[in-house]
Amino acid sequence: MGQGKDAGHCGTTPSLVPMQAPKACSGKCMGSCAKASRVWVVAACEGMLSLFEKKKDGHLRLMPQSDHSLFPSLEVFRDMLLSAEERNLFDQLIIVGSGNDIAWVQMSLPSIVSKRIVAEIQYPLVVGWFRQGEALPQLTQALENVFTV
Repeated sequence: MGQGKDAGHCGTTPSLVPMQAPKACSGKCMGSCAKASRVWVVAACEGMLSLFEKKKDGHLRLMPQSDHSLFPSLEVFRDMLLSAEERNLFDQLIIVGSGNDIAWVQMSLPSIVSKRIVAEIQYPLVVGWFRQGEALPQLTQALENVFTV
């Protein structure tokens, strides 16, 4: 995928055909609702995608794909999320990245997966965080900080 103007921060928009999907619950429940126990976090930056599981203690666990911390393609990412949704492996999905990155991720998701999006958090992720090897320690720490503030 392309390079943004600032090589240190994310903000590119890959060329995709937009898919219209209804929005998920905002997370502000009226009446009684159960607290979601299975929250997945998508980190997006210049075409790079990583997926994390948010644990009850606030920490994030990287969910690597095979032996990679990043998804090898958008198609693999979409197929994995669709399969996970069909098997009911997660309740809520949160997307973190620049406004452009959030937009292309959301547009690329099948509508059934988009219904699980509960938050889109604009946060300046750094390209280098996605290139730190298998554990992605700085990306994980930055995302954890987003949820503790």
